Amino acid sequence: MQHNLQRVRWAIAISAAALATSSQFLLGLTPAVAQRNHSVVPAGVGADSGDTSSSGVRGQCIKSTAGLPSLTALLPQTAAATLPLGQTAAAYPTLWVYVPETTAEWANFLLVDAQGAEVYNLDFELTEQSGLIELPLNRMEDMPALEPNQRYEWSFSLVCDPIDSSGNLVTEGELERIELPSEQLEKLATLTPMQQALLYAELGIWHDMVTQLAQIYREAPADRDLSGLWTQMLRDAGLAELEAAEFSDWEL
Repeated sequence: MQHNLQRVRWAIAISAAALATSSQFLLGLTPAVAQRNHSVVPAGVGADSGDTSSSGVRGQCIKSTAGLPSLTALLPQTAAATLPLGQTAAAYPTLWVYVPETTAEWANFLLVDAQGAEVYNLDFELTEQSGLIELPLNRMEDMPALEPNQRYEWSFSLVCDPIDSSGNLVTEGELERIELPSEQLEKLATLTPMQQALLYAELGIWHDMVTQLAQIYREAPADRDLSGLWTQMLRDAGLAELEAAEFSDWEL
């Protein structure tokens, strides 16, 4: 297992670097989410910034901000990209978001296509929840499957002010479904969860890698090797501020 962990660490580092390079194409895109006035994309999202919150004043509906990260999408942070890029091989991937302690009672998930057209919009209750939460798209009622080779933009908002949406706290990112060759799909079916995480990392498929690692880590939180692997992944992706974040037991 130790050998596999070392390979995964290496693959994650390579994957993060590849994602940082490939995401430079986003500089020429106009963020559809921002166009719809649901959020304002920050000027310098990256490892030096570490804050993917956008509209509203930081902490406006957060109980405490001392030493804590703000609302943050679990995506690679790159100084070159206007938005972080996240790839998936799944028609219904799972997204991850860190939610700080907040007084907000509701949250919103919005998905738009590359032309800015709304694909999905969901309001849901999120009372007294904090930590890393998972957003499985397959649990969202009437959510359409992601189209292969299509780019989307998504946002997750804490509804700080039900009347004035400009006060909401928002984090957002890019999402793209890619199609894997049949031989890779057949190989994935024969692999263990850890080996699957390794392959996803080597292929640069961020969302699927994170979900696999999260599932493995949550099943054995006391495992020091897995804990170290999770921490290393966050550091390689420019998300070191989330090292102490715990998983929430909230379910969609």
